[in-house]
Amino acid sequence: MAKLSRQPRLFEQTIVLANGATVKVQTTVPKKVVKLTTDPTVHPAWNPDRNKGQLDTTGQASRFLRRYEGFFDATTGTEAATAAEPAAKPAKAAAAAAAAPAKAAAAGKKK
Repeated sequence: MAKLSRQPRLFEQTIVLANGATVKVQTTVPKKVVKLTTDPTVHPAWNPDRNKGQLDTTGQASRFLRRYEGFFDATTGTEAATAAEPAAKPAKAAAAAAAAPAKAAAAGKKK
């Protein structure tokens, strides 16, 4: 009886990168050709400036940005302050301060 080899059987495989380049490797997977849509040469994690729109293939990020437009500044990664917000807070505080003496006077009359 012949001894069985402990080494896995290797197959030649051709990998087609996103830019069309091909690489031949040996692997245990019997598939002859593998086509990649995203690889290290075009992936946004390794090339953030070159591939800004490629990550959003399903449109979820663009829907998120449309929904929350104005709440978040994507260029700096911080909350966006609108022109109406800073003016609204002091106006509310001034109105509350003006109403406080009137409320105190009304509370004093009830007793």
